[in-house]
Amino acid sequence: MEKKIDFLCIGAQKSGTSWLYKNLQDIEEFSLPQVKEIHYFDRSSTYPSPSKKSFSSRVLNPKYVARAIGSIVKAIFQRNFNKAAFVFKWNFALNYNDKWYLSLFKNLKGYKGEITPSYSILEKEDIKKIHKLLPDVKLILMLRNPIDRAWSHYRSGVSKTYKFDINNLDSSEIIKFMKSEEQTMRSNYLRTIDNYLEVFKKEQLLICFYDAIIDCSDILIKDILHHICGENSIAINHLNLRENVSVTRNKVTCPEEVKEFLKETYYHQIKELSEKYGGYFTKWYEEVYNEGILDKKRTFTSTLTPEKAEQNF
Repeated sequence: MEKKIDFLCIGAQKSGTSWLYKNLQDIEEFSLPQVKEIHYFDRSSTYPSPSKKSFSSRVLNPKYVARAIGSIVKAIFQRNFNKAAFVFKWNFALNYNDKWYLSLFKNLKGYKGEITPSYSILEKEDIKKIHKLLPDVKLILMLRNPIDRAWSHYRSGVSKTYKFDINNLDSSEIIKFMKSEEQTMRSNYLRTIDNYLEVFKKEQLLICFYDAIIDCSDILIKDILHHICGENSIAINHLNLRENVSVTRNKVTCPEEVKEFLKETYYHQIKELSEKYGGYFTKWYEEVYNEGILDKKRTFTSTLTPEKAEQNF
């Protein structure tokens, strides 16, 4: 029986998911939806994510309609008629249900899946819905040092609307954002890992690291492909793995007060992740909390499975 969907990348935001989407799109054996983030399983209004609402609320929202039509027109102008049709179906469905969701992948060939970083914040009940629909799906969780992730989250979000005044950054306002549920849920990696492992088998979850995109991107993509495709040989020589596909233009440095707040906030989590899983989690701990002292002889695996989480020396 053909698999409904082979893989889901469940997060985390600002941790290299756009890099993964771009490179999987460029592999012949893979087919991904025309829209990177489907936001099907995080549709509950309790989640701080751009999930889809009811049909009536969507069509009666002028901003939503204008944005959707703009995307469709852009795709038509680019003569990408498949994308135009997909975006229409994605934005103006009468009912968002399992049948609708699976229909998005019906005409895709080869290995297929989707990447929605907000799935990292799902409650266990919604993770169980994923398991019921896709019991054998392979899960990919891309993670970044939560201190860096939090600042990138703030910087990219604010820069879409405002211009930074480098000389007048309000640390109290930034810290207020860092305390918000929108930010904290996306940086709570222990919660994400524990919630998914209560529902899925350990071998179904692969933990990947933003750091590995910089350190060993070729090894990282090979590990991801092996997780999804098994022993099947997939060519990657044509991929531009060093290309950063989602760069925030604003390079403002995180204020020291905010950095110290984040270091204090995430100390216990990073320490526990290091003790429990090793790998780049240990690198984060040693770099941030041991004044940057790191054993240069030590190397780190690009990915981890919770079943085989051990450091590579």
